[in-house]
Amino acid sequence: MSPHEEAEQHFLKHVAAQLDRAVSIHGIERLVICAPPHALGLLRDSVSSATRKRVVRELAKDILRERVSEIDERLKEQGV
Repeated sequence: MSPHEEAEQHFLKHVAAQLDRAVSIHGIERLVICAPPHALGLLRDSVSSATRKRVVRELAKDILRERVSEIDERLKEQGV
């Protein structure tokens, strides 16, 4: 595994832990996860079962460079 791949896995495990924490502490009931396909798979494998149960939609898309208005429109198209 390359250093880049290791860093990516470490980062995504941190994100998954933060999602688990938010679900646990703040009682989040519905969660939409949007990430590039590979990252989405790693997140899916890393979050707790309690968090997975709250995921109502997954979007396998890199939206990093999209404006907020574009993201809002994308979510509306997905029925979220």
